[in-house]
Amino acid sequence: MKVINCYVENFGKLSQFSYNFNDGLNIIEEDNGWGKSTLAAFIKAMFYSLEYHRGKKLTDRKLYSPWNEKQFGGYLIFEKDGTEYKIERFFGRTKKYDTVTVYNMSRNTVTDELGDNPGEAIWGVDRDSYEKTAFITLDDSSLLNDIISSKLGNIEDQEADLETSTQAIDLLDKELVRIKARRGKNGLLGKKEKVLTGFKKELRQYQDSLKRMEKTEGWLEKEEKELKEVNKKIGELEEEQSKLVLYEKKRQYMGKLKDFEDKSKEYDKEKTFFEGKSLSKEELDTIEEEKNKCLNKQEQASKISLSDKKKKELQELKDKFSEDETSLKEIEDYNEKISKLSNKKIELKKYIVSDRDKVSFKELEKKYKYIDIDRDTMDGYLDDFNQVSELIEDENKIKNEIEELKQEKRSRKEDKSKKSPMLFIGLSIFTFGLILLAIVFILGLITTLAGATIIVYSFMQKSKDKKEDSYIKREDTIENLKKNSLEVERKRKEMESGYLSFIELIDAKPLNLASLLANSKVDIIEYNRLKDIIEENILEKEKLDSEISNLKMEIETYLKKYYSHIEGSDYNKILSDLRDDLYNFKELFKAENSYKEIIKSREEAKEILEEKLGYYYKDFPDDINYAVEELKNKYYSLQRAKDRLDEAKERKESFKGENDIADLDKLNLEDEADEEKVAYLSKEKKDLNEEANELIKKIEGHKKDINNFIAEVDKIEDIESEIVQTEKDIERLKKEHNLLNLTKECMVEAKENLAEKYMGHMSSNFKKYLGKLNNGKTEKYQIDINLDIKVEDGGKLYKENQLSSGMKDLVQLCLRMALVESIYKDVDNPILVLDDPFINLDNNRLQNAIDLLKEISLDYQIIYFICHSSRNV
Repeated sequence: MKVINCYVENFGKLSQFSYNFNDGLNIIEEDNGWGKSTLAAFIKAMFYSLEYHRGKKLTDRKLYSPWNEKQFGGYLIFEKDGTEYKIERFFGRTKKYDTVTVYNMSRNTVTDELGDNPGEAIWGVDRDSYEKTAFITLDDSSLLNDIISSKLGNIEDQEADLETSTQAIDLLDKELVRIKARRGKNGLLGKKEKVLTGFKKELRQYQDSLKRMEKTEGWLEKEEKELKEVNKKIGELEEEQSKLVLYEKKRQYMGKLKDFEDKSKEYDKEKTFFEGKSLSKEELDTIEEEKNKCLNKQEQASKISLSDKKKKELQELKDKFSEDETSLKEIEDYNEKISKLSNKKIELKKYIVSDRDKVSFKELEKKYKYIDIDRDTMDGYLDDFNQVSELIEDENKIKNEIEELKQEKRSRKEDKSKKSPMLFIGLSIFTFGLILLAIVFILGLITTLAGATIIVYSFMQKSKDKKEDSYIKREDTIENLKKNSLEVERKRKEMESGYLSFIELIDAKPLNLASLLANSKVDIIEYNRLKDIIEENILEKEKLDSEISNLKMEIETYLKKYYSHIEGSDYNKILSDLRDDLYNFKELFKAENSYKEIIKSREEAKEILEEKLGYYYKDFPDDINYAVEELKNKYYSLQRAKDRLDEAKERKESFKGENDIADLDKLNLEDEADEEKVAYLSKEKKDLNEEANELIKKIEGHKKDINNFIAEVDKIEDIESEIVQTEKDIERLKKEHNLLNLTKECMVEAKENLAEKYMGHMSSNFKKYLGKLNNGKTEKYQIDINLDIKVEDGGKLYKENQLSSGMKDLVQLCLRMALVESIYKDVDNPILVLDDPFINLDNNRLQNAIDLLKEISLDYQIIYFICHSSRNV
């Protein structure tokens, strides 16, 4: 099992990124912030997808989701049992929008043999278990979960019946807290007790409502009797009032008849203007529209009518222009030509050589006209001069060295004769000192040491002389130096020949050769520059003179069509005047045509008005606006009169339909009852109605209160039942809580017994790796059944969190590798991903860790992320 390569379309900060993996150990060394943890998370996500949680929890899905909302995911190719597979996975905001496809690369087909999460199918563990084992980081969270416990305990067969002991204990613990909280009165039991207290309080309130309802029912019965008496009195008054109603209706009927007659007379009066002619609303709108059109056209014509001066000006411009001969576009074209002419004149100034440049050119031409030497040649002369200076220094050094060797040879011959007696003197003093030892010990010892010192010194001098003699014997060195001197002299003369010849050509006698060569280089560059400029300017000036002459001829030919005298004039001014005249001509011509069109439209509207208004006026009115407004007022007055007549008729007919007119005709209004009696009856009825309304309000209030009381009283029985049931629930929950406590204690004991089965194998694997990393020191470290590390110190066990950072990382790595050996022993070896786990190790343990990685890489493919070369393998 190995990963071959991967491609990241977008995942965190990685975008369109690919990587090829090797067998065994893969080292990815990059700076912090490059995306090492992102790539590690991508590999894990390809095998196990990404988790999703609602809320603010920061999952890998939220952490690595690209901000640009582009495709989120990529693919990974791996080999298993000799077959290559490709996982192509893209992620959405939630799992619902995720897509995953697994390909069998040998057949190039989609396969479902590994499911949607190939990691689980290949290694038999979920994402959490893979993170706690083969995905090695500095995270020191708990490494134990249900699947890992199951694998370690070798109890997969029991997992279906009792998923895991840890899960069961957690469920029991949650259930215990759910029934009774560890603090306060939360939990089901506390809530039930609160509910029971509330029920008892409600029962007391409802019993009080029962008493208040009985009192309210007494008030209701009393006020209903009073209302019955008042309604009886109102009925008697209404019977007496009904006799007076007919007289009122007679009076109303007579009023409606008179109103109808008045409206008929008013309508007949309004019709006299039209003398039987019918005027529709559509026709009136047409008359209004034509009137407005006629007046508007008249106003427009007065505004744009040309004055006598403008008419004369238009005629003069007509004589000057023909509408089709000249256009503004043609004028603009010649305006561009005038601008072009101006630009050419300005450009011409650029090609006039200054007097200063002319003088400089003539002086340089005298000196260099017949010398064909360029800038590169002068650079070569300067380089040769610098090398010649160096060769002269080399000649002097060689001559000095030869002289020094000759001098040293002479001085060694003189010194050699002086040093030879030193050995004899030393031996004599040493022998004399040995004799004195027997006579005067102290004096003999001093003499002996002095003689020995002289002997040693003489031997040192002899050794030095041997070296010096061997140096002096190298006579051939001097000969070689002489040959070198001759060769350097030859090279120097060869290099001098070029620039010395140049100096002869320009007939110079310099005091400083370097300064002369440098100044000559500057002069030659300036001479060539001025020569090129002058030649180019002559050509360009001739070309521009020709273009300027042609443009002037073309512009003047055009302007003479309109102006007879243009010599010496400003072309722009003449063309501007021509443009203004043409623009003015077009505007006046356009205004004249518009005036004619408006007058024509006004006359057409006037003809229509004459025809329409001829029905109502004998002569066409001088003020058509007044005439049309009068016609409108007459029309609308007639319509209003007709509407009022129709309304009066409708009221009359409606009254006749609702009443018996024959009975009303029999009545004589002179027999109508006394008005004081009518007023008295109305007042009495009003007072009784007010009294009845007050009683009704009270009765309705009492009924509403009684209904509210009834709703509460009806709940008394239900509340009493709820109280009984709640007391039973409280008792049941207390029994359940006690039973769950006993069950939890049994499960904890069973889990500890189960954990003992895998402790031996885990402990031995842990100490095997710890010994390799910690120089064989393992006796103080122990693992408990929860895979927590304990350290013994002074006969007492301490938790892992009291270790140094480096030791904590080291034991975590050993524990992870021990888990890998135990969890994956029956499946393919997992891909080990190490995200810089050795950052806190000292140099000694770091080297041990690196050696261990090399050893592990023989059996596992390792992807090792680091940010510093010190942790490289």
